Amino acid sequence: MLMCLIAALIGTFVVLRAKSLIGETLSHACYPGVIIALLVEHYFFQDAEHELTILLAVLTGATISSLLGVYLIDLLEKRFSVKSDSALSFVLSAFFGIGITLLSALQQDHPALYKELQAYLFGQAATMRSIHVVIYACFAVVIIFFIILFFRDIQAVLFDPVFSEVSGIKRKRVEILLFCCLVASVVIGIRTCGIVLMSAMLIFPAVSARFFTHKLSTLLILAGCFAVLSGFFGVVFSHEASLYFWTGKETANGMANGVGGKVVSFPTGPMIVLCAAMIFFVSILFSGKNGLVFKLYRKIIFSWHCEQENLLKIMWKISSKKGSADSSFQEILQEWHRGLFSLHFVLFLLKRRGWVKERMKNEY
Repeated sequence: MLMCLIAALIGTFVVLRAKSLIGETLSHACYPGVIIALLVEHYFFQDAEHELTILLAVLTGATISSLLGVYLIDLLEKRFSVKSDSALSFVLSAFFGIGITLLSALQQDHPALYKELQAYLFGQAATMRSIHVVIYACFAVVIIFFIILFFRDIQAVLFDPVFSEVSGIKRKRVEILLFCCLVASVVIGIRTCGIVLMSAMLIFPAVSARFFTHKLSTLLILAGCFAVLSGFFGVVFSHEASLYFWTGKETANGMANGVGGKVVSFPTGPMIVLCAAMIFFVSILFSGKNGLVFKLYRKIIFSWHCEQENLLKIMWKISSKKGSADSSFQEILQEWHRGLFSLHFVLFLLKRRGWVKERMKNEY
């Protein structure tokens, strides 16, 4: 939940700056660094079994690899005039390809390390320990404090860069701080959601909240709430769904013989992302004025109002020709080209609103 909160708060600024692909690129670019860092830890710190040593190695390697990817993006854009989306896509695929190649090379010689590194692809929250919770909590406090402290400056830089320059706000400093927070949130979050899915937690909560408000402070609060809900229900559904598909007691050779054990496993990281996706789709459908359901409702109401006006015009036309205020049902039906049921329904609506009165049977 803390990881989701951090990712959502930083992801809000990424979405508002139309830089959604940068999160995906950074998460994939850090994978080679994770592999190299764990290899170095494995060979040079074999006696160090402390979880903090492994965690620091992974964070350091992932950060260096991500910053190298950012430097390469900047080099491609400025030195070789490559477009931003092309440079981001190149770094994303190249670094991730290098990471997968290194991972495949370890499969035979280091199976234990290979299995541990696979956890960083899709996340493995079940093996996390108390030290991870402490780090997430500290970083969440730092991010929230940073946003509160520089909120006005961030708001000015995001929505009116010219005004921020004139007002004396150090725009470059704010952008660098935001970028550092983005790198840190991606690097820290890969242990929970994984490299492949981390970018989703940067985007989904912010985009979901965007349907409900246009105010930055409210947007941050809503994005944070949606992210925390995604983290909570993702873990709950992952655990409960795995128990639901449990077929019996797991034995030493149960899985090999097909007797007992788990049939289907639901990893925590993907389940968190699926919960975030469900919140996103619910937001699309039911988000007040912008929701598809309410838009469809307003469209249907407007169309029926138009039909009522058209029927009134037909009745006025008939009465003008006859020189009488009355119109028979058959006369209206001859001018109405939309079906018998729709005519009865529109007449019912007009009578309900008091715009048409039925003097006698089928006479209006």
